Amino acid sequence: MIKEMTPREFLERRTAGAELTLLDVREDWETALAPVPADHLHIPMGQIADRLSELNPAQETVVICRSGGRSLQVAHFLSAHGFDSVYNLAGGILASRVPPQRRQRIFSRYTSARCRTTPSCARPRRLGWRPSRPSRRRSLRSCPGSRAAAW
Repeated sequence: MIKEMTPREFLERRTAGAELTLLDVREDWETALAPVPADHLHIPMGQIADRLSELNPAQETVVICRSGGRSLQVAHFLSAHGFDSVYNLAGGILASRVPPQRRQRIFSRYTSARCRTTPSCARPRRLGWRPSRPSRRRSLRSCPGSRAAAW
C-alpha cells in the first residue's frame, strides 16, 4: 500500500531539511499550465520505465500529478521496482496550488471534451474554452448530424 502525503506535510518536511525527491509525472503541456514551485524532477508517466535510473531508490520519493491518479499508479510502479519509501501527493497539483473555489475555473482546460452532438462525432473541442453563444452556433454547424447544422 502506498502512503499519501498532503502538500502541507511535504512543505513541512522539506523545510525541516528532509531529503525528498519530488517527481512530477505530468506531461510537458501540463507543467506549462501549472508549474511546480519547488525543486523537482520532471519525468512524464509514459517515460518512467525508460528513465528509472535517474531516480535514487534509497531516497524518499514524493510523486505528483494533476489530481493524484497518475501519481498513485507511478508510486505503485516504483514500489514494485525496489523503491523503499514512495509517497503519493494527495490531491496532486490541484490540492497544492489552487484554492478550492477556483479549481474548476482555472483547471477546466485540463478536461478534454468531444463534440457531443452525435455519438459518432470525434471532433475535439478546444480545451478550457467556453464559447459565447454566437460562436458556439458557428462551431456546431460544421459538425455532421448536428441540430445546429440546420440553423
